[in-house]
Amino acid sequence: MDEVSRELAELREAFRQGSETYLFSCIASGDLITPADLANRLGVPDEDVEQAIKNGRMFAMESPDGLKYVPAFFAAPALNKGVLAQASQIIAELPAASRYFFFTAHSTFLHGQTPLEALADGKVDKVMTAAEAFRIR
Repeated sequence: MDEVSRELAELREAFRQGSETYLFSCIASGDLITPADLANRLGVPDEDVEQAIKNGRMFAMESPDGLKYVPAFFAAPALNKGVLAQASQIIAELPAASRYFFFTAHSTFLHGQTPLEALADGKVDKVMTAAEAFRIR
């Protein structure tokens, strides 16, 4: 293996380890929960959450140990579940980590708010526009 290939392999491994560390910190903090926990918080059967994941209204991330985790924000009382599902469906074709980033990262388009904060403030049209732009970037 030449020097550049070795350095690229080391960089990929560092990114993978960093991603795993971040994922586990989100699980430990309760930002990511199991689908069963989400169903319990929403007061719906587990199958409803699984169906929402399948049709893109929600999404799940898989941990290195093969377990699925969903963002706890899907149960946030301040968020309209239908609007949140609609935004999630717009970006459903993207990897789950990218979708999580979309919802939780501060956006200049949303004047420094995260899409979740903007949705809680009723800025539905702005968030849908941001989701469309994020999807096609």
